[in-house]
Amino acid sequence: MFDAHAHYHDKAFDDDREEVLKLLKNKGIKRIFEAGENMAGSLAALETAERYKGDVYPEISVAAGLHPLYIEGVWEDELQGLEELLKSGKAAAVGECGLDYRGIKDEAVRKRQREVFEAQLCMCEEYGLPAVVHSLDAAEDTLRLLRAHKTVTGLLHGFAYSAEVAAQCVALGWKIGIGTVITRPEAAKIKKVAVSVPAESILVESDAPYMPVFGNKGRNDSLSIFKITEAVNKLREEAGAEKICQKPES
Repeated sequence: MFDAHAHYHDKAFDDDREEVLKLLKNKGIKRIFEAGENMAGSLAALETAERYKGDVYPEISVAAGLHPLYIEGVWEDELQGLEELLKSGKAAAVGECGLDYRGIKDEAVRKRQREVFEAQLCMCEEYGLPAVVHSLDAAEDTLRLLRAHKTVTGLLHGFAYSAEVAAQCVALGWKIGIGTVITRPEAAKIKKVAVSVPAESILVESDAPYMPVFGNKGRNDSLSIFKITEAVNKLREEAGAEKICQKPES
């Protein structure tokens, strides 16, 4: 199994990171995609991958980028730092980048998010890398920028839009990230997405240590992808759709 999005560099794992990664390996989770949220987080993600990849854990890939909610202040310097990091070839993707308009009415802040997101899409083009995109309450602007950079594809992490928007994203070549939200009884929107898009367009992600499975509390980890996959496949079976099978080579 493959966890398409996690944050094992997060301080929530400081006390037992190695033990958790060993457990995941023993439980059959063979690959993790570790995502940064700013330069400090991206460097920590790379350090985590370099420290534990191999004997402790088979394969950890890293996305380095600037999350839209972490671009206050010195974002111009951080963009320069990100480009230098990407030049090193150590990152497998750019992200977590994107747009997050939830609760943000200030158009200047939204404009800054769009500028930083587009700068990162341009880096994807320059370095031939996919993107890991975070998008909330910003479907129209997200789609507009994805269409403007059609050679860039990747993962739409924590997909939060309708089946119709999902279909447009899939048509552009993007994968739809489905996480623990699908285990919530009230999550009708993502459940419609889960049965409407092709099986090969779905990637399952834990977003560890955040977003525990419905009914659980506290820290999440990649073992939740089994529950997510089960929930997706139950819905797809009921709808007569092909089941997903998320292997490490996905």
